[in-house]
Formats: sequence, structure tokens, C-alpha cells
Amino acid sequence: MKENSLLSGSEELKKDKLSLRFNSFLNNALKEDLKRKNYDLADSLRKNQREKHFADKRCMPTLTFPPNFPITSLSQCLEFLHSPNIQQAHLGVQGVRKLLSTHSKAPIQEVIDAGIVPILINMIDGKGYNTAIQYEATWCMTNLAMGESPQVKCLVDQGAITKLIKLMCREEAQLQEQVNW
Repeated sequence: MKENSLLSGSEELKKDKLSLRFNSFLNNALKEDLKRKNYDLADSLRKNQREKHFADKRCMPTLTFPPNFPITSLSQCLEFLHSPNIQQAHLGVQGVRKLLSTHSKAPIQEVIDAGIVPILINMIDGKGYNTAIQYEATWCMTNLAMGESPQVKCLVDQGAITKLIKLMCREEAQLQEQVNW
């Protein structure tokens, strides 16, 4: 009987060891699964925080157009931007800036598709445009640069970076600050 109890004891010991190894394996698998879930959660939180940060930088304190503001759509902005009248061009670039600043999902791709980027780059260059227009155009470029990688690449390909760097050499502190954004 003692032999049976010894054998059964050794069998129990083997079963316990096997059970411990199996549980250890399961715990490791569960740990890896928990690590992956924790990483995914942290990643999504980082992405949400980044989006919120960009939205905060992009948005202005007022989220609607003033009642007397003549521009309410991108097509109207484009009309005003093509105007030879400096005041209308200023209203046009302000309209683009407000459209880019007021939406939680800014119409970045729509602005690029409408062909507004070259006009903004020309305004930043300053030929025939005052500092106020350059400031608004720079603000627009800042908001456009917060888009997806292909949208930012479009700005780089069209020479926006070199124009913005040139603005850094100007004496107007307001322009330099906006370029730094």
C-alpha cells in the first residue's frame, strides 16, 4: 500500500508540475495578450491626444463667421483670392483661414484640391501683399501643415517651406511667431 501511495504521490507530483507548467504557459499567453491590449490602448490615447492638440492649435476662439463676414464657403474664398483688389484678397485669405480653423475636421484636402495653396504661397512671398495678408496666409499654411502626410508633402513640393523660412528673416515678430507654429 505504501508503494501505491508513493506511486500515487509521485504521479500527483507530476500532475502538479504539469499543471503548474500549463498555468504558467497560460499566464504568459494572458500576459502577452494584456500587454498588447495595454499597448493598443496607450497608442489610441496618444493618437486622440495628438488630434486634440492639433485641433486646439488649429481652432480659433470664435467658431462661427461673424454675421457681416461676406465669405461663408470655399468657392467664395477662391473668388476673393483671385480678385486684384487687396482688400478682397485679404477677405479671401481670412475666409480660408477661418474655414481651416473652425472645423473639427478641417477641409484641408478641399483647399488643396481647389488650388488655393499656390495662391497662399504667392501671398507669403509678399510681392504686392501687406503684412496682414502674409500673416493670414502663414496661418493658413500652418493649419494646412497639420494634415495627413500626403497633404503636407503637397505643401513641401510646391515650395511652401522655403517661403516660410524666408519669412523667419523678416523683422515682424508677429510673422515670425506664426511661422514658428
